[in-house]
Amino acid sequence: MASNGATEPRSRRSLLAAGLGGLAAAAAGTLARPAAVLGANGDAVRVGAAHVGTTPTSFTTLGQDALRGEASGATGIGVLGLVPSSTSTAHGVQGLNLGHGNGVVGDSSVASGSGIGVMGRASSPTGIAAAGHSLKNSTGVLGASVAINRFPTPVANTGVYGYADEATTAKGVYGRTTSGAGVRGEATTGTGVVATATTGIGLAVTGRATFSMSGKASIPANASYVDVTVVAGGSLASSAIVFATLQLPRSGVVVVAARPNYPANGKIRIHLNKVASTTFTTPVAWIVFG
Repeated sequence: MASNGATEPRSRRSLLAAGLGGLAAAAAGTLARPAAVLGANGDAVRVGAAHVGTTPTSFTTLGQDALRGEASGATGIGVLGLVPSSTSTAHGVQGLNLGHGNGVVGDSSVASGSGIGVMGRASSPTGIAAAGHSLKNSTGVLGASVAINRFPTPVANTGVYGYADEATTAKGVYGRTTSGAGVRGEATTGTGVVATATTGIGLAVTGRATFSMSGKASIPANASYVDVTVVAGGSLASSAIVFATLQLPRSGVVVVAARPNYPANGKIRIHLNKVASTTFTTPVAWIVFG
């Protein structure tokens, strides 16, 4: 039938086809632009989407893994804890132990592997790769080379505690470098490094040893002593012990005394029994202990 210029009503089939086409286009647009999903408390977790909640989400299992993240690729991350704000003091991942277990366990137990159980990485020059903090006067970080589940008792007021007892060649702490300092101990008023042994050796040095309070001095010709400044503007301890010895033979000449804090604080005077030479200077080596 002719329409005489009027629009012919659309059939039900054409309307249904148009509606389905619109739904397909909307679905395709949604797939192309994944967005974060805002879920209400109590909603089910949707896999493959981001979720935002106002209260914690908890997973509890008995005897199994409550939450497991597995990375099967070469560079993937099993579980990522992220603090997006550079000014936030929040924690990306925290393991909390309320009993006698472990808050966080990093395990590299494959015999043929060379992986790392726990790795801390700091990209900022002021960042910290890994930190251990003890709030109850115990041990901040414990490194032990022992049998499984036989850790030593923590030591009070200790930042880092290294312990090893499996062999005579075991090392509690091992520091190694190609050009810098393998291990450095620094103190303001205390002791930088303390070496103690009950029946063994307190300090063993292989190679050269240097001491800041040591050096060489030259006794002038026609002189029988020399003054050396050890601590500029300071003073040697009252318990300081000074050793000195000639570096060249002089007939009948010996060091008879090395006096700390003389003729002034921070100095030592090295005395000979007589003038060493009327023509040449005489080198003498010295060292201060205590």
